[in-house]
Amino acid sequence: MAYLSYLIDNYVTLPAISLFLHAHRTSWHDNLFGLDAPSMLRRVNLSRVLDQGYTNLRCGWAPGCPAHIHPGEGPFDAAKPEQIIFGEAWAELFPLAEVPEVLSQPCCAQFAVTAETVRRRTRAEYVFWRDWLLGTELEDEVSGRVMEYVYQCGFSFLQSPLVIAVLMRKGIDIFTGSPVHCLSEEDCYCSGYSMCFDQPGQFRTFINGVNRWNELNALVNDEANSTEPMWLPWSKS
Repeated sequence: MAYLSYLIDNYVTLPAISLFLHAHRTSWHDNLFGLDAPSMLRRVNLSRVLDQGYTNLRCGWAPGCPAHIHPGEGPFDAAKPEQIIFGEAWAELFPLAEVPEVLSQPCCAQFAVTAETVRRRTRAEYVFWRDWLLGTELEDEVSGRVMEYVYQCGFSFLQSPLVIAVLMRKGIDIFTGSPVHCLSEEDCYCSGYSMCFDQPGQFRTFINGVNRWNELNALVNDEANSTEPMWLPWSKS
């Protein structure tokens, strides 16, 4: 709701690039810069955003890639409750577009988008999406997860519904992007954050080291708030 309201209210005066992410400073789904949003944002390669038009700010594949949402597939999956109703929701949001067989991107609705890309859709379309959010009977958690994948695909459809209808009648493919957007983690860090590795294996060593650091940091923070004696994995007692 906040994302759509921003796009609607600032449609005419959008900056060249807008970055959307959660309000909390640290989160497990931030990239591996101490899981710290400001540290991540300082490293964003804005030139790449301008070149691509839309960039998912998260590099990690889990969850979301390589083939996460299969619209309408059952049975109900508590890890992705949106999947079983996604086909119906998609048809309501994109009544002139076929439902994709699969949708995938790194999770959690953190992305950068240019004003040009936003304006490839009319302001009325963003109002339409927000009205859907207001009117749907889906729980907020589920409708929010639906929208998480709609942004990716919505910005990939570079034409308005009216133009799409004309193209469909002419048998022209309406997709200019893909409902699957799973850039390799190494490429994401290199092109998206200018963190590149020259030697084979260096990136995986970095990821493993940072994951270990995050685990230990979380352990220290938990113990700092505990009255129990501190224990570390390598302790003998």
